[in-house]
Amino acid sequence: MEENKTKDLQSLVAKKITDQGNAVICYLDLSLVQPDPVYDPNSLATEILGLSSFTKFVELSAERVTSTISREQVQDIQKLHGIDADAMLCSALENEMDQTIDRRIRTVMNGLASGAAESERTKFQKWANKWLGYVPKTFLGDTSSQEFSRKLVAKILSHASKIAAKCRRGPANFVICGSEMGSIIQDHSAFIFNPLDNGARSLRSAGLYYVGHLAGLEVYVDPYMKWADKRITLGRKTTTLDQPGIVFVTQEPTKETMVTADTLESKVIIQQRMYIGAVGSAQDMFYEFSISETPHNLFTHIVDLIKEKISKKTNKK
Repeated sequence: MEENKTKDLQSLVAKKITDQGNAVICYLDLSLVQPDPVYDPNSLATEILGLSSFTKFVELSAERVTSTISREQVQDIQKLHGIDADAMLCSALENEMDQTIDRRIRTVMNGLASGAAESERTKFQKWANKWLGYVPKTFLGDTSSQEFSRKLVAKILSHASKIAAKCRRGPANFVICGSEMGSIIQDHSAFIFNPLDNGARSLRSAGLYYVGHLAGLEVYVDPYMKWADKRITLGRKTTTLDQPGIVFVTQEPTKETMVTADTLESKVIIQQRMYIGAVGSAQDMFYEFSISETPHNLFTHIVDLIKEKISKKTNKK
C-alpha cells in the first residue's frame, strides 16, 4: 500500500501498485443476516449485523498518452532557449496521465453518488425523471441571503449522517462542490481555512483543490464544474483495500522515447495499466444532491421546460 500524503482526488481512494496485469482484491463487507436459532435460540432480533469476506478479481486496462515533436524543434529549443524539449514533453504527458486518472475516478464517484440519490426517489419521482427528465432539488432560498450558508451546511451534515447510517462505518468525511458553493461554505463560521495545505499537493494533479475543513469534512472544489453548478457530492474515503469503496490498482507507468525513421520526429509515449472501480457496498458511502434557489417541483420543472422551448423557437426566428 502506497501512502498518499497529498490532498487531491487520488487521496480519496485506496491505491495499490502491482507488477502484474491483474489483481485480487479481498475485502470485508457488512450485511444484515438472519440469526441462527441453533447458536442463539433466545435472540429476539429479526436480523443481525454480519461481517463477510469477499474476493474480486480485476483486470488492468492500458491508458496511453503520446506526443511528437520534430528533431529540428528539439535542436532549436535546446540551442536558443537551453530547454530540454524531451523532458518538457515527458512532464506534460505525466500531467495528462494524472488528469486522465482523476477523470476516471470522478466518473466512478459521480455514478455512485447519483445512484445513491436515485435509490431514495419515490416511484412517482422515478417516473417523472424517466419521461420528463425531472430531478429533485433541495430548495434553500437565495444564495445572497445571510441564512443560505447556515442552511447549506446543515443540509450537508444531515446527508453526511445518512451515509453513516447506511454504510455503518462512519459519516461522510469529504465534500466536493463547485466554486460558488465552495465560497459559500467558506463563509460559515465552522469552516477552517487551510491555505498552506495546498502547497503539499502534487502540482501535476489538478483534479481538485483542497480548501479546508468543515465539521470533520474535507472540502474540495472541482475546477471543472461550472461556477453556477449547484451539485454537491459527499463521500467517505477508502483508506485500505480491505474495505468497500473505490479502489485504484495500477502498475508503474512506462515511458518510451523513439525517433520515427521516415519523419525523424521525436515521439514520447507514456503507458500505464490500471483498474479504477467500486467494490462491495461502495454506493452506500456516497451521495449527491443539487441546490435550488427557487421552489423546485414537477410543476415548476414543466414550466421551465415550456419556457425553454419557447425561447429556442424565438431565437430561431
